[in-house]
Amino acid sequence: MNVPTYGAALLSPDMKMVLMVTGKSSKWAVPSGKINKDEDMVECAIREVKEEVGYDIRGKVDRDLFIDVRNRRAYIIKNVPTDTCFATHTRNEITVSSFISLNYR
Repeated sequence: MNVPTYGAALLSPDMKMVLMVTGKSSKWAVPSGKINKDEDMVECAIREVKEEVGYDIRGKVDRDLFIDVRNRRAYIIKNVPTDTCFATHTRNEITVSSFISLNYR
């Protein structure tokens, strides 16, 4: 059974960059993780982003603004300064976090 995951796509003020993380799997993704039993979706996203990159999105989440792909939801958080100091609060999970350019036309 697939456990849903929730997190956030943290966008730069100009909306041209998104914060991505990578860990043991070497795959890049937005900060997110599995929901706990009886946990609200937004609370899960807040907890996971705080654990993975040390950024508090509480009060910044719009429940209606998200990307939802195959049981994975990322809430869109705008205006995150690119000079923010991100630091993981987990062990052996996140090795790198970096703003990545969004290339779209």
